[in-house]
Amino acid sequence: MKKSQRLIELDFLRAVSALWVILIHLWLFYLLPYALKFTPPKNGVFGINMGRPLELGFEQFFPLPLTNLGNFIFDILNIFCGLGYQAVHIFFVLSGFGLSYSKFFKPSESWFIFLKNRFLRIYPTYFVVFSLVILINLRKPIVPWSHISWKGFFFIVESVPYTWFMFPLVQLYIAFPILFYLLKRYSVLRFLITMFLVKFVGSLWVVTHWYPVSWMSLPFEPGLLGGISRVFEFSLGMAAAKVSFEDNEKLVKYLTNPKIIGLAAVCEVVGTLITFLRIDIFNERFPIGLAICDAFIGFGIFVIVFNFSRLLKKLNLKVSKIILFISQFSYEMYLCQFIALLFVEKLLAKYLNPVGPSLVMLLTIPIYSLAVGIDILASFIVQKITLFLTSRLSGAFRALV
Repeated sequence: MKKSQRLIELDFLRAVSALWVILIHLWLFYLLPYALKFTPPKNGVFGINMGRPLELGFEQFFPLPLTNLGNFIFDILNIFCGLGYQAVHIFFVLSGFGLSYSKFFKPSESWFIFLKNRFLRIYPTYFVVFSLVILINLRKPIVPWSHISWKGFFFIVESVPYTWFMFPLVQLYIAFPILFYLLKRYSVLRFLITMFLVKFVGSLWVVTHWYPVSWMSLPFEPGLLGGISRVFEFSLGMAAAKVSFEDNEKLVKYLTNPKIIGLAAVCEVVGTLITFLRIDIFNERFPIGLAICDAFIGFGIFVIVFNFSRLLKKLNLKVSKIILFISQFSYEMYLCQFIALLFVEKLLAKYLNPVGPSLVMLLTIPIYSLAVGIDILASFIVQKITLFLTSRLSGAFRALV
């Protein structure tokens, strides 16, 4: 990817998505339980058990009754933190963009070499973190030992906490040559419509057949078929890369068009609201919302955050530099966030008893800042270790050849 042709806004999106994902996990599994006076367990697997199963529904966004201003502010904060899951949509869009943009600049490179280089970008870092999880698990189980197996080694089970997205991503990497062929053959509009239909039909089949009884309980992303539910977002990034490769300014004008921004806002709201929509046909309940919401949210949140990034870039140069710095470790931050959250878990368990919402709101920013700082430090170290090991292995391989 040529530096002069790089869209800085996409680096902003990488950083924002990583930071937002950390926020939802910190809030949902740590700060929110304290605010609602749940007592954290003294032992068990990774994370704090909130004392009840996590249910999908509108009630999760309004944990406190709107009887006073303090409760209203808390619920607004909860909504913002709770929507952090949408950052993963940005991640898949950016993944599709990055792969396609690179391939457009390397049309003569064989698919074997191209995919090998891409897998070498994600696998070594994962293996370093995976090994770290094993070491930590020897002292304190943070994931079930049944996940520390060959399945975890190849992303089939979530062996590194909060990395369920890895296996759908690997599936999309494997399917990328076919998707890229369709992208070049079809117009952008036809390509996106085709991928939307594939996503809708595939997701509906997966959800109704894979989890026919408890499709509304987490996780609703079947490991072996999870890529189907994310194919539209990934393809959206691919389509954006095609437009950007042909005319970089054309993509920027399109994404900053007021009509497109308005459409994105509508898609964001509709996608979020219809998540829980289901209909009954011939005594069968179909989760229509889950089958299509990702497509709406993926488009909406990508356009909205893209324009937010442009605005932030213009308003504050120092903040822009910090965000661009964080973007260099965005992938590592996804993998290493559990390290920061483990530290936060120990900190809260030692110094903070279950307290009310007001104190939790005051502590959110400093605790979150601490978690981000630890995550960045861990990501920096993991990145250096990975580069050291891969360079040594590459040198040893060249010496043998």
